[in-house]
Amino acid sequence: MRLPLLVTLTIAICYLLFQPRIINYLLPTARTNYLDQLLQQTKSTKHLDPQKYWETREFYYPGVFYVFQDGLSIDNITDFVHQTGINLKLKGDFPILVYKSPKWSSYESLVNTNQLADLVDLPSSTPIYQDSQTIIYQIDNKVLIFFIKPYDELKVTNGFIYTKEAILKDYYYWFGVSVITR
Repeated sequence: MRLPLLVTLTIAICYLLFQPRIINYLLPTARTNYLDQLLQQTKSTKHLDPQKYWETREFYYPGVFYVFQDGLSIDNITDFVHQTGINLKLKGDFPILVYKSPKWSSYESLVNTNQLADLVDLPSSTPIYQDSQTIIYQIDNKVLIFFIKPYDELKVTNGFIYTKEAILKDYYYWFGVSVITR
């Protein structure tokens, strides 16, 4: 009778220990390592890998994705702005996603410009990484990631294929901003 209980407990404990979402939730050092790996990979390859970005966000800390085929409600966007302090310049963009968790907040939209400064007020501090598509800042205990990528990278990254293809002819880029608390 004790053996099945012991085996069940062992399996349950192993599952919890090796499940990335759970381990990152329970152990802040594991969570920090995940983020540091993304930052190190970005610096060494001189490119923010969108799939690694999505994976890191998903496993960093449990949260909720708000994805809308017809654009986000203004309340979702306002909540993001108030929570993060990021000033978005909402001119002609098409909001598609907000991610909320206690440690990671993201906003993404489809846009027509490839200039980050046209879309968001960037911090005045020196970035820890910058290329033509990505700017990353470390400010106190927060990491801020801003990026613009061709729309095709969005489709490859998460399989997102917009159901109303007529809308896509008006947008060429995928814009994202994340605020991560260490």
